[in-house]
Amino acid sequence: MTGKIKYFTLIISLIIAGCATPQSLRASKPMLELASNKPSKKVAICISDTWANTTPYPAAMSTFPTNMQLREDGYSISINVTNLLGASWPVVIADVTDTPTGSMITYYQSMIGYGNYKDALSNCL
Repeated sequence: MTGKIKYFTLIISLIIAGCATPQSLRASKPMLELASNKPSKKVAICISDTWANTTPYPAAMSTFPTNMQLREDGYSISINVTNLLGASWPVVIADVTDTPTGSMITYYQSMIGYGNYKDALSNCL
């Protein structure tokens, strides 16, 4: 790569890396909220398994790794992307919380073009 391209890539990577954190996504309005009569663990496992086999958009050639974390009130499933410098940030998060009648999925998305993850949520209700 030429020096100018490396510099441009570095600047863009630094800008994008600061765009989304789990906290900043959760501070924004959720893109979708869905209720399920299934327990949060069952829904979270389903989302994680489904996302692991889902491409982010129709023309994508591969999938991204899925992350699942246990939270005090349920589970959080996310897909992170990594830039050329190794910085990683979430592009989608699904928080699955326990409710008296099952669970609630709260879905956040940081970038357009990742609609396949949102669409896959309905398979886990």
